[in-house]
Amino acid sequence: MTQARHIKRMHYKKVPWKNGGGTTNEITIEPSHSLVNELTFDWRLSSAPITEEGAFSKFPDFERHLALVEGGVLHVIFQDSKKVEILRDDLVIHFRGEDEIYSKLPEGPVTDINFIYRRGTISPSVQILKFDSEKERAILFEGRSVLIFALRGEVDVSINLAEERHSLEVQDTLRVDTEDKNCLILFQPKSKDCALFAVEIRPLLSTQK
Repeated sequence: MTQARHIKRMHYKKVPWKNGGGTTNEITIEPSHSLVNELTFDWRLSSAPITEEGAFSKFPDFERHLALVEGGVLHVIFQDSKKVEILRDDLVIHFRGEDEIYSKLPEGPVTDINFIYRRGTISPSVQILKFDSEKERAILFEGRSVLIFALRGEVDVSINLAEERHSLEVQDTLRVDTEDKNCLILFQPKSKDCALFAVEIRPLLSTQK
């Protein structure tokens, strides 16, 4: 059985950052009743405006994947090693939740998209899907859950060749959950410049049922 849920941008849940330095738009979280500040969740997808430079919240025992939604550039500074990751359009960076990180905004405020998960619970794959034409593209995903966030451009999405189509506007999300081993998703971009933040969530072998 496969279920798809279209989550519109206007329905995201606004919650405070764990460190109190701002607010984030929580898109979807698993389990659904989890509390972020108490670290009771397995994974979460969220999007947040970063309007001021400052420290990232710490999430011990979690892994994070970050990309830009709006804005020119974000400098992600690792305080321990002094390494700097420069985040621009269509790039994803990965880091540990316990890392001490500081952000800088050389070109002003940005908005990010963030996938975070508890280490040892799932095996995710995170990527940016880019489309440079309006040609349909079918992609086979092997995850038990798939998250599609519209970074740029609008796109129609159908699941397993079903007639029903979900029309994603910019910053909308489609969550697909399946009991099958894989899921075929068909994308129909509505413009020649479309980009999606895609997360494929697979259970670890030791946790599969």
